[in-house]
Amino acid sequence: MTRRARTFNANGQLTEAAFQRRVIGLARAYDWRIYHAPDNRPAGKSARAQRMADRTAVGFPDLLLIRPGRLVVAELKTRTGKIGPGQREWLDAFHALAVTVGTYVEETDDDLNMPAPPSIQACLWRPADWDTIHETLRDGQERREDLDPLPGELAPGEPLE
Repeated sequence: MTRRARTFNANGQLTEAAFQRRVIGLARAYDWRIYHAPDNRPAGKSARAQRMADRTAVGFPDLLLIRPGRLVVAELKTRTGKIGPGQREWLDAFHALAVTVGTYVEETDDDLNMPAPPSIQACLWRPADWDTIHETLRDGQERREDLDPLPGELAPGEPLE
């Protein structure tokens, strides 16, 4: 028997896992390449050993979303979810990278015919940010209507909650 993931917790809030499935579904619909970081807490809720390449990986953001010229790094939280150990540091590191890349491109000579600077965005997203998430992931791209929704994904036009 397949275990079905919960969509809402006991308080009626969208779970982080369900929220993540919906963000991934939206990213797929707008042709983003998606990497989901595995649970990288020292011990997850199940208290089983977690897969971690290195202790410095603690708090690595939930999603890396990539399209040509764009990188969106997203940490996902429920309405009341708290930032855990290492998460703020990772988001700050990606934000610093975005600033550095932007500064480098601005300081280069225009005669080099440099391509447009890549866009790097580090985000902390909650279900209440759905309109912003949609705007960020759409970014002028047409939505792919040929994809069947994955379990837990929103169908086109379906409300988040």
